[in-house]
Amino acid sequence: MLAFSFGAEAALDLELVYPGTAASLILVSPGLGDPKSSVPTREQLESRWPATLRGLHAERHGQDHWLDVMLELCDRAGRRPKADLNAIARIGCPILLVLGSEDDPRRLRQADVMRDAHEQTQIVVVEGGRHAVHKDHTAEVVAAMAAFLTKVAANASKPPTSAMVRAPQHRQ
Repeated sequence: MLAFSFGAEAALDLELVYPGTAASLILVSPGLGDPKSSVPTREQLESRWPATLRGLHAERHGQDHWLDVMLELCDRAGRRPKADLNAIARIGCPILLVLGSEDDPRRLRQADVMRDAHEQTQIVVVEGGRHAVHKDHTAEVVAAMAAFLTKVAANASKPPTSAMVRAPQHRQ
């Protein structure tokens, strides 16, 4: 499963709620959810949201659809609890986290926390990449994903090792 930003957090949540949904997770610029983090206000969204994203569904849903969707996502993000590290440790599939070095430093720190909790997590930080690292550095992101998926495919035919099935316990 491949997802970006808030979608990456939703994909992670899907795997936590319905274990075994994904054979692997590729999460681009994810977070772990943090009730203390701030979300943008309506005014901030209106002043900074890219015009290309504003118009994606305007013809079908109206000019303000983007804002309605973003306000809903921000509201949900603000209410979502921080991810349970013990639950993350129990995820049975390999995970690739792809981040840009210029993304929010909290996302970079949270990636390290996730890797510490989940032994099959690999992190790729693309130098100079911002939040939408896949747009800034497409070739590097595609190469990292291809290498990860090649490794996943090679390991799919091997029986799990004791390290792969062990679920370490972490305190929050």
